[in-house]
Amino acid sequence: MDAPVPQRPGMGGLSSPGWTRRCLGTAFFCALLWLAVSAPRPARAGLAVDLVIADIQGDSLSAEDIRLRLLQDDDGPLRLQGRIARLRLPGLGVHLEDLALECPQLSVDGAGYGCEAATLKGADERLGPQAIKLKLHYQAADDWRLDFSGLRLARGRVSGHFESDGNGWRGELKAHRLQPGRLAALVPALGVPAGWRIDGRIDAGLSLVGEGGALQRLKLSVMGQDLAYSDPDGLQAAEGLALHGDLQGQADAGEWRGQLRATLSAGQLYSDPVFLEVGEQAVTLRSGFHSRDTLGDLELGAARLHWPGLLEARVDGRLGLGGAGHRQLVLDLTLPNLESAYPRLLQPLLLGSALDDVAMAGGAGIRLRLDDRGPSMLAVRFDEVHVDDNPGRFGVAGLDGELNWQRQGESPASRLTTRSAHLYSIDLGATAVDFLAQGDRLTLSGPMVVPLLEGEARLQSFALTGLLDGPGIAWQASAELSHLSLMSLSQRLDWPTISGELNGHIPGLSYRQGVMRLGGELSAEALGGEIRITDLTLRDPLGPVPVLEADARLRGLDLEQLTRTFSFGRITGLLDGEVKGLQLVGWQPSRFEARFHSPEGGAGPPRRISQRAVENLTELGNGVAVGLSGTFLRFFEDFAYDRILLVVRLAGQNAELDGMPHPGGGYYLVRGRGLPRIDVVGRNRRVAWRDLVDRLKNIRFEGVQVQH
Repeated sequence: MDAPVPQRPGMGGLSSPGWTRRCLGTAFFCALLWLAVSAPRPARAGLAVDLVIADIQGDSLSAEDIRLRLLQDDDGPLRLQGRIARLRLPGLGVHLEDLALECPQLSVDGAGYGCEAATLKGADERLGPQAIKLKLHYQAADDWRLDFSGLRLARGRVSGHFESDGNGWRGELKAHRLQPGRLAALVPALGVPAGWRIDGRIDAGLSLVGEGGALQRLKLSVMGQDLAYSDPDGLQAAEGLALHGDLQGQADAGEWRGQLRATLSAGQLYSDPVFLEVGEQAVTLRSGFHSRDTLGDLELGAARLHWPGLLEARVDGRLGLGGAGHRQLVLDLTLPNLESAYPRLLQPLLLGSALDDVAMAGGAGIRLRLDDRGPSMLAVRFDEVHVDDNPGRFGVAGLDGELNWQRQGESPASRLTTRSAHLYSIDLGATAVDFLAQGDRLTLSGPMVVPLLEGEARLQSFALTGLLDGPGIAWQASAELSHLSLMSLSQRLDWPTISGELNGHIPGLSYRQGVMRLGGELSAEALGGEIRITDLTLRDPLGPVPVLEADARLRGLDLEQLTRTFSFGRITGLLDGEVKGLQLVGWQPSRFEARFHSPEGGAGPPRRISQRAVENLTELGNGVAVGLSGTFLRFFEDFAYDRILLVVRLAGQNAELDGMPHPGGGYYLVRGRGLPRIDVVGRNRRVAWRDLVDRLKNIRFEGVQVQH
C-alpha cells in the first residue's frame, strides 16, 4: 500500500480583508478555494487532507476555529467536509454558531472546482437553526458562481445566486413570505422604532451588480400583503395594506441616482388625526433620487403622489438624513375636489377650529417651501371654493384668488374675492380684498368694502400678527359702518320690523387670545333716537359657545314707533335706557342690569298709554292696573301718564324686577296723571328668568314670536 499523503499542519491567524471581499465574505468558501489551489491533485485513492485556521478577520466577516477536510475513499468521489465554530457577518446582523459544511462530490477539473449539492448547517442566536443548500463553482478569482436556497429568515425563505465572469459580479436574492415585524427586529438598519407592532407578509427580490468591492447597480422589488402596523400610543396604525414597490439605483462617479415606484392598492391608514381608506383606485408614488453621500444627502426629483379624485402632490429638493446635509424642499399639493378631500384630509386637521364642521366644494392648490428653519414660502390658490358652516354660523361662496406669504423678503401681492357670504343669517355681498403677508404680519393693502344690510362696512385698516412662533394669532382693525338698514337686520334675525339706520366709526377693533374687543363706541340711529354700545367684547366668536359682553345706552327712542313695531299696544312719548354688564352665553342672556325710563322733564310728544299696553305691562309685572276696574274706563282708548320705569336685573337663572316705589307696596311700572288716572303697579320683585320669558310669550304681540 502506498504511503499516505501527509496532512498539512494547522495554520495560525489569517487576516486578508481584500481576499474576503473577493470571496463574497464567506469564510468556508475562501478556505475551500485556498485548499483546492494549494493541495496536490490526488493521483490515487485514500486521500485525506485537513486544514485548520484559527481565525479570519475582515471588514465584512469574522470567523473562528475553521476546520476543513478533503476526502476521497477508494474509487469514490472527492468530498469536502468542514466546520466553523463561529461566523459573524456584521453588516447583515448574522451570528452563526457551529457551522457544518458537507459537499458529497467535489469536482476538480480543467474547468475549475465545484460542488453541485453542498449543504451548510448551523444555528444563529436570532435566526435559529439553518440548513442551507449550496451550489459552488470556482475557476479563478474573477470567475466563480454561488447558489444557495433554504435560508430561513423572519419565518420566510431566502434564496440567492451570485456569480463573477471577469466583467464584474452579479447577484440575486429572492425572499418569500417574510414577516416584517421579525425582519425589523433582525435588521436594526431598517429604523423601525421600538415598541411598534408590524404584521403581514413580504415577498422581495434584489438584484445587485458590482465590480471588486464596489456596488454599481441595484434593483429591489417588494410585494407586501395584509400589512399592518401600530405604534405603542395608537397614534399611527394601518390594516390590510397591499403594497408593491420597485427601487432602481446606479452608481455614477461615486454618487447614486435612481427611481422609486410604489403602489398602494388596498388598506386603511390612520395617522393622528387623519384616517384614510384606499378604495377602488390605487395610490401611486413615483420619484427620482440622487444621493451624494449614501443617503446622508438625498435629492428628490419630481416625486409625485397620485390619489385619484383626492390629491396630487409633487416634491422636489434636497433632504438631509441622519443629521447630514440641509433640507430644501418644495411641495406642490393640488386638491381638485374639496368636497371629497375635506372630510378625509382636512377636517381631522381642523378639529377645534371654526372650520371643523363645514361643507366644502371647489378646488385648491398649495405650494410650500421648507428649509432647515421650517416653512419659508407659502402660496395657496382658491378656485371657486364654497364653504358652509353646518351649524349655520358663516358661509362663503365663489372664493377665488391667491394668498402669498414669505418668511423673509417682500412677498407677492395677495388678492381674494368672494361672490357672496353670510355671517349667521346676515348676507354679505361680493367682496374683494388685497393684502400683503410676509414674516410675522398680514396687512391690508387698501380699504376692504363689504356690502351689508343695504349699506356697507368699510374695513379701513387691518394688521394681523402671530403667523410665526409666538403667543398666537392677534389682529387690530378700524372700520366704518354706513347706512346699515335696521329694517333689513330685523328681517334677517326674524325680529319685529325696526326702522332706522346703523352708522358708526370703530377706531379700534382687536382680537387676541380668542377675545375680540371693540375700542370706542358703536352708535346707531333707530326708532327716532340713538343707541350707543360700549365696552363690547366677544370671546370665541365662531366657537360653539361664544360669550358677548357689552354696555348700551338708549336716548330719545320714540315709544310710538317702538310699541307699534312690537304690536305691544300704543304708547307715546320718549324712552331712555341703560344696559350695564350685559352678558350673552351662546347668544342667550345670562347677566345684565337694564333700566328703561321716561326722560326727565316733559320734552317730546304727549305721554299717552293705551288700554292694551296697560294690560300687557300688568301681565309683565304680574301686578294690578289701579283704576282700570271701573267699568266706565273701558270706554277710554288711552290715558295720560307721568312716567314709566322698568328695572330688570338678571343673574343666572333668576331675574329681579323693580320700578318706582309705590306707597301701598310694590312698585310703579307706569305712574298715571290726570283724570281718569291709571297706574300700573308690579307686585313680584323676584321671578325665574324662564317664567319671565314665558310671560313675554303670553303677551298679545301681533305677528311676533318671542324666543329665548
